[in-house]
Amino acid sequence: MAMTTKTQKLIEPSDLTAIHFQCKHCSAALSVTLHKGTARIPDACPSCNATWFDPEELTKSTLKEFIEAHRRLLSDLPRAIAVRIELAPDVE
Repeated sequence: MAMTTKTQKLIEPSDLTAIHFQCKHCSAALSVTLHKGTARIPDACPSCNATWFDPEELTKSTLKEFIEAHRRLLSDLPRAIAVRIELAPDVE
């Protein structure tokens, strides 16, 4: 009889600390913290000035909304429950 196992990778919302951006043109990287201050996400790469976000699209505002929602979740989460986020399994 064969047995299969499954490993789940779970993190708590407080484990998320930053969003990492990496330019596909020059490989410069930038991290935006999730825990404090105003989320400042640049429209273009600070190194090579390649456009990261099109003003016509909602991607940048959606990222800012995610950061704000994450902050609210951390401050408003009831202490009586544990919320965890499941990460996708490694693809081999």
